[in-house]
Amino acid sequence: MLDFREWLPRERFEELIEKSKSDSLTQDERKALIEELCYFGCPHDEIATLLNTTREALMKCHRVDMNRAEVRWRVDLRKAQALNAFANRGNCTMLMWLGKQYLSQKEDPQLEIKKDKFDEFIEWMKSQASLESPLSKEISS
Repeated sequence: MLDFREWLPRERFEELIEKSKSDSLTQDERKALIEELCYFGCPHDEIATLLNTTREALMKCHRVDMNRAEVRWRVDLRKAQALNAFANRGNCTMLMWLGKQYLSQKEDPQLEIKKDKFDEFIEWMKSQASLESPLSKEISS
């Protein structure tokens, strides 16, 4: 498995989940748990429920932490795509699907049309170059 960041160890993660049930998390523990849950795509409503708070309160206090975790996930996805491209590691189809879903990547169906237009333009340029202009006759004589 590709590992790009320091994961919250499973035991520590489970410990933080248990502590969240009794509202006994320190601010640093709360931040670590929120970042971990956001990194793995948990909806904000579920995180708020787990932490016994409202979505609005969660967003007010931890918006930056949540955004940072989501951005780190996108960066890691791009790294995984690059590693797959260079070292053929990972599931290519899954990485493409994730890129389309979360990174707004797409295949350009217009590329063929653009290529056809480009080929037409090149042919036109060749035809223009093959026509002798009056100026070229004067220069050659």
